[in-house]
Amino acid sequence: MFKKFPTAIAHKNCANDKMYVAPEYIISNNNNKILALKKFCPHRMYPLGTTGEHLDNLVCNLHGFAFNSDGSPINNTKNLGCSNIYLGKSGILFRDFVEPTNAVWVDDLAKETNLVYSHVTSHTSSGSWLWCYDVAIDLFHVKQGNIHPLLMQQVDTSQFKLDEGNGWGLQDNGNHGWWLFVYPFTFIEYSNPGCLAINTIVPNDKNNEYGFDWHTQYYYNRDVHADRRIVFETLDLTYSEDVKAAELQKGNYFPLKNISDPLEKHCMTFGNWITENLINV
Repeated sequence: MFKKFPTAIAHKNCANDKMYVAPEYIISNNNNKILALKKFCPHRMYPLGTTGEHLDNLVCNLHGFAFNSDGSPINNTKNLGCSNIYLGKSGILFRDFVEPTNAVWVDDLAKETNLVYSHVTSHTSSGSWLWCYDVAIDLFHVKQGNIHPLLMQQVDTSQFKLDEGNGWGLQDNGNHGWWLFVYPFTFIEYSNPGCLAINTIVPNDKNNEYGFDWHTQYYYNRDVHADRRIVFETLDLTYSEDVKAAELQKGNYFPLKNISDPLEKHCMTFGNWITENLINV
């Protein structure tokens, strides 16, 4: 569907001790060089791990083929592919995306030097990821308080500042944190200080908008209290509510041409990005 699309894969600290299985890659810290290895054995494309798992060794459970932490083979002749990734000041591993300079979200994460991977949650939907992303990015529904009554109690959308760049949009809640959208499949939430979540949509078929999984990785500074973690992890509930709303969404307006509220600005930007980057518009 896309020529290339930006993706936030994980935070670099996911693989401090062992190799980490991200939604589409295995992150390996090989002699202080972080690699994104292909997740599937090249022999029969069997997965080498499950999202959220930490691995000591790379061994395919189907036929026992083994690989070193740099993807080179141990008992076979096939190398694991290695994707080109970009590690920026924020500490997030990106593919096909270069961080902007002088952006609030980059500077905030650069200060978070002690984040530790906590866990991942995974879900699935038969709906449209296109509509899901549009609903998630549209804070207008939060203002109405219909889809997210709990979230409405936690945020004041009148205080939000919207920022945009090449392939991303930011909803900034001042000193409390922000929501970052890296088009078209990644949503990142930060709560100041010490709470980070990276949410990744993985379509069943990138040529079809219907049917996808989504995975949310959680990272915390060790000083973050358990009560704050509970509040932060309502992200899982609110995002699930966005998915359900998207599954009910009908209409053929996309991409949005006119906005009825300033909070819909990112929806228009997202729609334009989709139009510009589709192989077949």
